[in-house]
Amino acid sequence: MAVNRKATMAKRAREMEQKDRVKEREARRLERKQRAEERAASGQTGPEMGEPIALEENALPELPGTPPPGTALDSDDPATDQD
Repeated sequence: MAVNRKATMAKRAREMEQKDRVKEREARRLERKQRAEERAASGQTGPEMGEPIALEENALPELPGTPPPGTALDSDDPATDQD
């Protein structure tokens, strides 16, 4: 006999709900696969992909308050020394 019958029933309900969600996911996957096969069989294709964008090697996003690229943060200029 179950000592904590309420917890056991709640666990069983959670397990059943999880099984239901798994079945629903599998059904959606199967539907997607079938639609993809139908499109392929009818000759339909998706949109053509463009050329990938070539990024510059040293391209970093500029943040407000940062010095422009190519400037040194610790320059040897005595006017900027704060020692």
